[in-house]
Amino acid sequence: TSRGTGKLHGFGKRDHAIKRNLNIPVVVRGWLYKQDSSGMRLWKRKWFVLSDYCLFYYKDSREETVLGSIPLPSYVIAPVESEDHINRKYAFKVTQKWNQP
Repeated sequence: TSRGTGKLHGFGKRDHAIKRNLNIPVVVRGWLYKQDSSGMRLWKRKWFVLSDYCLFYYKDSREETVLGSIPLPSYVIAPVESEDHINRKYAFKVTQKWNQP
């Protein structure tokens, strides 16, 4: 979606989030800043868990309720570029393969 259309899509958020299988080993977990989906370019600190080809995010490290999920098999992970206007250390972007030029 373009920036001018308001709220971005809600795929993977709360009601549509994939349920995490706790029997699958965790690859990595830790704090990341996620750009808010409101279109306001606000950054919120979330606890992320990478497991079973999916990135799950939570409010905090207790991992009680998944806030959202991003299934990674259909996505491309790439470094941010100057036109993204993101100046954060360790920043990366996750985009859908079918939205690639």
